[in-house]
Amino acid sequence: MLDDSWTHWDVNVLSPTKEAAIGSWGAFVFTIFRYGMDIDVAMRLSEAVDDVVKSHPDGIGILTIIKQGAQFPTQEARHFMAEKLRHIKIAGSATVVESDGLHAAAVHGTVNCLVEEIRQQHPHQNFSDLADACSWLVSTVLASPGDWMQLPKQIQLENAIDDFISMM
Repeated sequence: MLDDSWTHWDVNVLSPTKEAAIGSWGAFVFTIFRYGMDIDVAMRLSEAVDDVVKSHPDGIGILTIIKQGAQFPTQEARHFMAEKLRHIKIAGSATVVESDGLHAAAVHGTVNCLVEEIRQQHPHQNFSDLADACSWLVSTVLASPGDWMQLPKQIQLENAIDDFISMM
């Protein structure tokens, strides 16, 4: 569990491109994959993770939003990120897939393979709804059992993501 510094965190955006937008809010790294992940996007994501880990070495949260129609990550990018994430403390990660059917199932499978490739036991869940992902991620990364501040923290995370999206 992290301290109450979360109330003073700012949303940061790292040069969004047509492929992906990467940002952070305190101990969280957000990525919105619009078209997919190649090695350039993976390297930018790695830089964002490094910046967040410097301030939060006890663990970070990772939220990935995969837009409908986004391509699968390249093998090079997938291996690069797995190697990177293998060496940091992840308090929890959540993936939101904005599609359904066979494509969503394939994306969930790919994400689960990446989590396994990291070889780090951390809580991870796949979601179809951003609010559900935020609720789960806050309860996993920021809140302790019975934390009466869980709902304000969830709302703060959702607002940070809304701010992030509006900055792109």
